[in-house]
Amino acid sequence: MHRYTLSCSAEAGDLEPIVLAVHELIHRLPVTAKSRDRDGIRVEDGRIIDRHYNGPILLEAIAKNQLIQTTPSSGPYKGVPVSVAPMRDCDGNAIGALGIVDIT
Repeated sequence: MHRYTLSCSAEAGDLEPIVLAVHELIHRLPVTAKSRDRDGIRVEDGRIIDRHYNGPILLEAIAKNQLIQTTPSSGPYKGVPVSVAPMRDCDGNAIGALGIVDIT
């Protein structure tokens, strides 16, 4: 049996299936994600917009290892509410973050 594992060094391509699935589950709201050590991914309208995404709120959620709900003051989602949660390993350490942009 194959096992799919995410880590702090996961690349955008490793995150792609998860991000695209979440994107579809939440009625195609924009979704972003990144691992702690690598560039991330940004998805909108059913397609990948950026495979080198490093949004400031993703970085903050990883650094603080906590959920952040805010409205960014810069970047592509400036002025739009976002919710970003850390992805954690089995020890509770932040290995990445996943964000949803509330364009409703």
